[in-house]
Amino acid sequence: MTGLGYFVLPSAGACTTTAPAARDQFAALLLVDQQVLGPEHPDTLRDRNNLVFWTGEAGDPAAARDQFAGLLPVRERVSGPEHPDTLAARYEPIFLQANFP
Repeated sequence: MTGLGYFVLPSAGACTTTAPAARDQFAALLLVDQQVLGPEHPDTLRDRNNLVFWTGEAGDPAAARDQFAGLLPVRERVSGPEHPDTLAARYEPIFLQANFP
């Protein structure tokens, strides 16, 4: 994790944090990211990706798929179509669809 998330959410992925708590923490962090860094800053996009991931883990894979679909065009425009973060954003909805139809 980089950017603001590194300082604000050191335990978001730790075993003691629940998926809903991580989702809620990333939702709060994303608001700060957008205000401080801007909506298309790489760290903001990374935290947006983390929010979407934890949304799926928290039990709402349909919302996560929709949110990944909205993130992908931004990733492609900002980072380029072959950037690893873009490829991950392209893969996640496929994974969710396959595992949570």
